[in-house]
Amino acid sequence: MDKNVYTVEARKKLLRRRDTVGKTTTIGPMLIWNALLFFFPLIYLIAISFAKSEGFGVITYGISLDNYKMALSGTYLTVILSSLKMALIVTLIVSVISYPYAYFVSRKPRKYQGFLIMLIMIPSWTNSLLRVYALQSLMSTNGVLNTILVNLHIVNQPIQMLSTDFAVYFGMVFTTAPFMILPLYSNMQKIDVSILEAGRDLGATSGQLFWKVIFPISLPGLASGIVLVFIPAISNFFITDMLGGGKSINIGNVVQSQFSISNNWPMGSAISVILMLISMVVILLCDKFAIANAHAGKGK
Repeated sequence: MDKNVYTVEARKKLLRRRDTVGKTTTIGPMLIWNALLFFFPLIYLIAISFAKSEGFGVITYGISLDNYKMALSGTYLTVILSSLKMALIVTLIVSVISYPYAYFVSRKPRKYQGFLIMLIMIPSWTNSLLRVYALQSLMSTNGVLNTILVNLHIVNQPIQMLSTDFAVYFGMVFTTAPFMILPLYSNMQKIDVSILEAGRDLGATSGQLFWKVIFPISLPGLASGIVLVFIPAISNFFITDMLGGGKSINIGNVVQSQFSISNNWPMGSAISVILMLISMVVILLCDKFAIANAHAGKGK
């Protein structure tokens, strides 16, 4: 019998060994990378959130819920609620602005779609911090907007735009709008024009076509956009610092101050864990809402 001839069982073992080696060499480095830079830091963050701060930078490890009790009461709770309110308003504004634009682009010929999407993406090619600096220059007392308004005699003196809630909301909307437009555009491209034409031939109004065809198809993109906008809006601290002038504060500012200024890592970790839980809830709700309404739209 030829020694090079393998039995069926030997071939199966060889194939399983090759499959295992292939998975190990391809997935293994990614798992190690995630373990070192994500899982271990996350576990440490959760563990330290139950510890106690015994002074400036001194941590006593143990199991205590004091940090969570403090984070969910008093000033901390007020900041969390105001951050939720800000994130909801920003997400609503971005959705209202982005939805028509995404639909407009998706209905244009292919040769124009790339250019129209690029107009939205070009600002994102620069660092977000640089974009906020540009907004500072744009909205300052001697900035471009005030100069135009004064020269056109629309106002008699420059308007105070920076260090206001308007500046913070404008900065949030400006920096997060692309994250809503791209998922919406991706989903709206899937809408078959023949379905819309058939609906019109059957007497459906524009409103009926929107609610029964366009909106259900776009729900997965809308849900993804809500997640991508809501989470940065609730935790983005440098926009509130640079455009709000310290008058606006969100949960991201509190976390940053706990780690860098107060050096109270257990408290900062507890607030970070609460922020992650809020993000998880938003992701799950958006996912369930998109799936449920998409199925409902198909049933119609």
